[in-house]
Amino acid sequence: MKAILLLIFILVSHAVNAQLVPDSSELWLSSSLTAAYAQENSGNNNHYSTLSFQGLSDVVYRGKTNSKINFQHVFRTEISYLHFIDSIWVIGSDFFKLQLQWNKTSEKKWETSHMLYVTSRWLNLWDKTIIDGQEKNIWIEGFFNPARVEYSYGWNKNFWKNSSFSGSLATIKIATIPRNGLYHQPDEKNLLVTKHSYIQSEYGLSVQFMINESYFKDLLVWRNQSRVFANGFNKQGVHVDLQNRVALHFLKVMELRFDTKVFFEPDYNSHLQFRQEVLLGVFYQHQQKVRSLRFP
Repeated sequence: MKAILLLIFILVSHAVNAQLVPDSSELWLSSSLTAAYAQENSGNNNHYSTLSFQGLSDVVYRGKTNSKINFQHVFRTEISYLHFIDSIWVIGSDFFKLQLQWNKTSEKKWETSHMLYVTSRWLNLWDKTIIDGQEKNIWIEGFFNPARVEYSYGWNKNFWKNSSFSGSLATIKIATIPRNGLYHQPDEKNLLVTKHSYIQSEYGLSVQFMINESYFKDLLVWRNQSRVFANGFNKQGVHVDLQNRVALHFLKVMELRFDTKVFFEPDYNSHLQFRQEVLLGVFYQHQQKVRSLRFP
């Protein structure tokens, strides 16, 4: 764990020092609180109702430097709780994603690109089990365990107004996998084994789509952050994280949002995970141009 955090600090420090002072930049913030009610019947008279609450926040900082470098840094986080009516509360979703990207400006269609990508969760996740005839809580997951850190060098292509496609044939991935007896127990690819986690290192290729578009004076918003890492042509060699969001804004603060998530991480789960949600709530959005912003 400490080795991964140290690696992130070194990479970020090196990149920030190289970035110099932005010539022109823009800071964009969006947050929303939504709720959804659902009824489900899975057969055999097994029906239940659920109520979910979700908090979501995006921060985008992008611009150009006086050293002919354009950058786009994105931070996204989401936490949601699911309540089974007349029953329990459970964590529905919990994640954060940090992406730092620097592109060298060029007259060519493709720009060379450096990217650091970090994703994990915030909260501890517990489960109940019977040990020696007594019900006990056991730890499942927690902050930065599981986690994924990727550093890639490749090419970037901007399209539309605020969207881009990136590809890399040289991507280093470091992942932590909880040692709780529930996940896949790695043995060959371990870089380090700690008390609570296995730490793996892999080398492969990666591609990413980043869509950040709005239409009709921000009444319709389309956000997409999708990433694929691969180091083989088998099921265990492909890692997929696709997230697509379309939001309709109305009455100045209200939002109707359609979320689609596809996730496949063979280190944690051998099954493809798919989630589709329709949510209604309130949102806040702020956009500001920033000049001569210096990093400490």
